[in-house]
Amino acid sequence: MDGRKDGLNASDESLADESVILEESPCGRWSKRKKVLSHKDLVPGVDSAFLAIDAEEGVEVVWNEVMLADRQQEFAERIVSTFDQLVQLNHPNIVRFHKHWTVDGKLIFITEYITYPTLKLYLKMTKKNGKKINTATWKRFCLQLLHALRYLHSRTPCIVHGNLCSDAIYIRPNGLLKIGSVSAEAIMAYSNYKSSPCFLLAPSSGRLTTGTDIYSLGLVAFEMATLETSDTATSLPVDQIKKILDSLDNILERHFIETCLDPSLAMRPPAFELIFHPAVFNVPTLKLISAHAFIDKFANVPDLQIGDYFQLANYGESDSIKKMVQFLEDVRMGCYPIPAIGIEFRRRASSFDKTKPGVTDVYPVEKRRIEKVIVEIKNSDGGQSEILLQFIMTEKLTRKAKALLGVSDTPKSIANELLHYGIINTEDCEQVLSEIENTIKSCYQTGTKAKH
Repeated sequence: MDGRKDGLNASDESLADESVILEESPCGRWSKRKKVLSHKDLVPGVDSAFLAIDAEEGVEVVWNEVMLADRQQEFAERIVSTFDQLVQLNHPNIVRFHKHWTVDGKLIFITEYITYPTLKLYLKMTKKNGKKINTATWKRFCLQLLHALRYLHSRTPCIVHGNLCSDAIYIRPNGLLKIGSVSAEAIMAYSNYKSSPCFLLAPSSGRLTTGTDIYSLGLVAFEMATLETSDTATSLPVDQIKKILDSLDNILERHFIETCLDPSLAMRPPAFELIFHPAVFNVPTLKLISAHAFIDKFANVPDLQIGDYFQLANYGESDSIKKMVQFLEDVRMGCYPIPAIGIEFRRRASSFDKTKPGVTDVYPVEKRRIEKVIVEIKNSDGGQSEILLQFIMTEKLTRKAKALLGVSDTPKSIANELLHYGIINTEDCEQVLSEIENTIKSCYQTGTKAKH
């Protein structure tokens, strides 16, 4: 006897063993299987995770278990509130939370099962093969991450990811990114887990804020631009990052990354502003706008199969139709978001007066250089200080800009904002910063309006 049962080999027995149902959710929809997922599949703070089956959708999901701390009753309402919010998240670039409940001192929650490689593995393989991430792909990846962060940060109350890193980002074959480990800090707050899950925190970082996520985004953008990843759960040293950044050829990518990595929390722009940074912003093509209009039109049609629609319309099955169907599927899944839809501009954006005819609110990159800068600070009609800037450019162009000065404004923040909205060239940023700084100093010294 070889110990096999009913003609099954060892592999078949193992699969049959893993498919045994150990437990079911209170609603009966999710069935916990015996197969234990490895540590890399766990959300930080989760004690164990099992493969499970969604009886309604017929797909595999992850059954996460967290052993609650002794004070679970004290935090019961907060636990429910936190996970109620996570379950409501619905974004194409964020791993889904399906359901949660507590039983026998355990918090159990169901999440989407991701079988795709992590972004870090993708970057390592790209580097190993002697390749690079091209600019278009870098832009597309950054935009997907920015849209996901904007979505999280706009929730009420605001959700901070707190664990954004290339190890927690998964990449599908079509280029769609999925962010996992959302709100790991909140999960750990109710568990007995002791270590911090936050891999890519800003230096001297205290409590988690939206600025923490922006710093982490900057490090992920840095890894994608340079393919320099850390083999540990922490980022590269700050001085090493700066040295590598200085050698980065793409000036706009470097400025985007440096903006995210600003040591000052107050200086890091929110996600909805960074979407319009010239390094990542693209004017949507007519093809992309049409694709979004098509998807929006059929958004409420259940189980829409785009390929079936084209077949019913007798468009045939040519290569061009197949490519169009694939493109529409990618748009529907979230691979190509349109930045200009549903995004608020910062109020100050409208106060900068662009004098060149034909310049639109797209804020293109300024390629002309400044020959002379004139800065003036005076009191506005409302009594608030106002900064007036005049730039004498090459090609005999004069540009003017003005804005009210707030208490949090600094010469650096104003110069960065001018760069952000495409009013000045990147290489003129230091000159403009210096002129603004000198004018403000002169203004404070004399106590009156000043002009340089």
